[in-house]
Amino acid sequence: MTKDYYSVQEVAEIESLSEKTILRKIRDGRILGAYREGNSIRIPKESYNDYVRGEETHRRFISERNILRGASSTISILGINSLGILHQNREMLISKLNEGVKVRFLLLDPDSEMFKKRAYVEENVDGNTSGRLRAESLASYAICKDIFNFVRSPKQKENFSLRYFSSKPTMALIITDHERSSGYCSLNHYPSKKVPGIDPPHTGEETEFDSPIENVRGLCGEYEFFPNYNKERILFQRYLQKYNTKWDKAVPIDLSKDID
Repeated sequence: MTKDYYSVQEVAEIESLSEKTILRKIRDGRILGAYREGNSIRIPKESYNDYVRGEETHRRFISERNILRGASSTISILGINSLGILHQNREMLISKLNEGVKVRFLLLDPDSEMFKKRAYVEENVDGNTSGRLRAESLASYAICKDIFNFVRSPKQKENFSLRYFSSKPTMALIITDHERSSGYCSLNHYPSKKVPGIDPPHTGEETEFDSPIENVRGLCGEYEFFPNYNKERILFQRYLQKYNTKWDKAVPIDLSKDID
């Protein structure tokens, strides 16, 4: 019979850490669900898997912050609403803009048909939706507006751009310093699944977006990081081109106007 738990020693071997470190992670609450049986401490496999997912999320967050922190000329971000990036990095983005860095956000148009389909995919429970996606979109716009207001000079304000796209979102991107070898790209492929009741959209833009399979964003998506040099420069430039193609077709949003 297959056991449904790990011992502290087994987790220590998997993580290449000491048993003392694993016990400290349990005490600190980073590994939840551990229990004592006799003289042994057991860690349910599901609890360990949750810990692994949490650590991976933390590493992604740190990596993305480091990419943004290292930007010296440009920052380009693509997402459905990029609320996490905006919320966690608001002050950094203001500082970057005040230093002369050009920042552009490319987000899904909240008034588009594709946005309504996204809301269905992400929120639908027995035919009911919560309005969460629209609320997140409004919050993202408000933070963009806030960043714009806190940038000091009119010239630096011109370096901050927001556009809305309406084609099917399949990935999130962070691209920095695209004209320099110091540039980096963070790519998050949205996982795919078939969603009943959704007809495949036909945007006529890119064949990869025309599919009966819906792309579900989330932390379970595959992340990739690559620099703008050596062999990975080809990938960097490929996704930069995808970003620029969507940017050219997107609708500019005037951040100097008040929120309705």
